Amino acid sequence: MTDSRETFNSNFDISNATLTASSFFSIKDNHISRIYEVFNRYGFVLIHLTSPKVFLEELGIFDKYFGNIIYHNRSDSSGISLIKIIPNFSNYFGTTNENTGLHTDGSCSKKPPKIVILYCEISSEIGGESQLLNCKLLYNNIVKYAPDLLNVLFEPNVFTITRDNESFTQPVFYYENDRVFTRFRGNKTAKISVLPKAKKAFNFIKKFVCDPKNILQFKLKQNQFLVIDNTMVMHGRTEFPKDSPRKLNRVFFDGNIKNSQFPYQIQFGFEPLN
Repeated sequence: MTDSRETFNSNFDISNATLTASSFFSIKDNHISRIYEVFNRYGFVLIHLTSPKVFLEELGIFDKYFGNIIYHNRSDSSGISLIKIIPNFSNYFGTTNENTGLHTDGSCSKKPPKIVILYCEISSEIGGESQLLNCKLLYNNIVKYAPDLLNVLFEPNVFTITRDNESFTQPVFYYENDRVFTRFRGNKTAKISVLPKAKKAFNFIKKFVCDPKNILQFKLKQNQFLVIDNTMVMHGRTEFPKDSPRKLNRVFFDGNIKNSQFPYQIQFGFEPLN
């Protein structure tokens, strides 16, 4: 399967990756090819639901298209984790009003999800804007401007995340089926240690992911949801007021899709530069 994945930055027109459906349940097999096509091209899809009433339990129907649900230690029986202000959970991205920084989800687990769905139930009038960053663009910039920093980022013990008395050691880039996948987290909600020889490479990444020109930023509105390739697209959100009712619902999927009836097969990661 050839690599059709494109890079994007702050100048990207979000309408190019936006689709419309009436509800979760209305998304049938004949719609999924278009979703796969957009997902494969950009690494994410934004879907706007037009129905005034959305049933969150319908999120589970996506296991047919995105693989098995991965349960989080904050998720309910249907796999949904609330993204809202929750006191006493300051070690988690989704439970504060602070800027999360750009990251991939599941970096505190041995098997992170390949797909993340974020459904907006209540948006914040001020702040709380969604941010996306293309990891293929990051990789290409390292190859172009700092190629000597690339190899260390593939080392399996390049950085360690410690949270809730558990530690996870991992690479930033790694190969799966000859494609490059990404894992990254750099903010203060967990303890992060980096190999001394990799600090220069991490500083390059941190500078890149903080540069506004590399970040696609937009307001995720009520009844919209994002489907994100967690192996190629970092996501985050800006700060919002502590009294904001902002509420998102998140579900993880493992990407293990066995159905081959669709003309577009889903892609993860990206092909490295030759």
